[in-house]
Amino acid sequence: MKEAIAVFDIGKTNKKLLVYDQQLQLIDHKEINLREIADEDGFPTEDLDLLVIWMVSSLVEKLQSPDYKIIALNFSCYGASIVHLDKQGNRVGSFYNYLKNTSPEFYHQLYNQYGGVDLFSEKTASPVLQFLNSGLQLYWLKHHRKNIWEQINTTLHFPQYLHYKFTRNLATDITSVGCHTSLWDFQKDDYHDWVGKEELSFPPMTSNYHVEDVEPEISQQSLKVGIGIHDSTSSIQPYMHLSQGKPFILISTGTWAINMNPSFKGELTLNQLENDCLSNINTDGSKILSSRFMLGRVHDVYCESIRKHFNVKEGFFKYIHFDEELTKEAWRKVDNGERIIQNYKAYSEEEAVIHFSANDTIDSIYHQMMLELTLIEIEQVKEIMEDAITYEKIYISGGFTRNKIFCKTIATYFNDIKVSTLSLENTSALGAALMILPDHWDKQLNCEEHDIKGFKIDTVNTV
Repeated sequence: MKEAIAVFDIGKTNKKLLVYDQQLQLIDHKEINLREIADEDGFPTEDLDLLVIWMVSSLVEKLQSPDYKIIALNFSCYGASIVHLDKQGNRVGSFYNYLKNTSPEFYHQLYNQYGGVDLFSEKTASPVLQFLNSGLQLYWLKHHRKNIWEQINTTLHFPQYLHYKFTRNLATDITSVGCHTSLWDFQKDDYHDWVGKEELSFPPMTSNYHVEDVEPEISQQSLKVGIGIHDSTSSIQPYMHLSQGKPFILISTGTWAINMNPSFKGELTLNQLENDCLSNINTDGSKILSSRFMLGRVHDVYCESIRKHFNVKEGFFKYIHFDEELTKEAWRKVDNGERIIQNYKAYSEEEAVIHFSANDTIDSIYHQMMLELTLIEIEQVKEIMEDAITYEKIYISGGFTRNKIFCKTIATYFNDIKVSTLSLENTSALGAALMILPDHWDKQLNCEEHDIKGFKIDTVNTV
């Protein structure tokens, strides 16, 4: 029977179990959307008990497959989420949604103890994001849920909680600590001073390549279980595997366009923080400089405005084909200061401000909108590029790889860098699989690369 690796890829919406063979080809999978529950304040959050029940039952099912034998398991999970255990190892308190609203002013008493918000943000390499800075959830608990705080013996990041449920082993991984948690001081490469002074407790830091035996209560089979990894950091691992140390940029697209530079050697500046940049920590302890733009959401908001203006069906943009002349004309209008979008942070229809003219067609207005959004995204990519480094490639992944206006505009602007897509899917899960490859497995990652060609244009201004 052939050997296989299983990975639980836990997103905010979709929960997946993916099974890979020795060539790292997907051979089986299972997927579910689980209902949320409410925390003590009525705010929606993950039902951890239901999630773990589904995970255990799904793994047990796949362990019985006659087609393959699972020998290793790992986890890729969304970040900014922590779980607390008492002295008996039982979970205490709520598993808070990182979107939960709290008072921004409350945290200033912490920032002010350590030089103010700007210095605190610079040292922790993250903008101020309330519960998205997951370490601050503990600070909030200490002051607002004292009865829960007093029961906490240790705190686990989400991937390590799932590892714990399958092994009873306690661990902390650097990718989870190093993703805008406000826990890590990037300047001294250790926990920030406030972590010790506030008596926060975490298990020992453990390598992302470490494995433990599965709990006998779950399976009597021989099964090695990884400690898990933060999903964004995991998603860049296949590209690092293929790049063989050569500098590259990854543009991961979806609701957010997340731009990642794993070759970053400098320090995050205050100006970059103000422009929505942050640093993550890679599995080897190196820094990944990231920036973001809510491309997918803003795209959908303005598409709804266009749909209503032209009275067409939803999803109309899927049938609009790339037109080089329309794109060039749109770029000329931008160069002349004739932008149609007035708010690039329109996350709802009420915030959308777009200018229509009498001569617009649905094709021309969509090309104009898409070009303008792509130029904003290019500015975010430039934020994470260092002048002293020559980048071999820019990879584009995710939903916007199907948008030729987006891809060709990226390739046109960065015409001295090879821009391409890879035939890779579920890269977060694949990255987690790479962490636990058995020594006797082939380490090659096979995929097709598709180069994106730009077009010639006189000017390439973005602002």
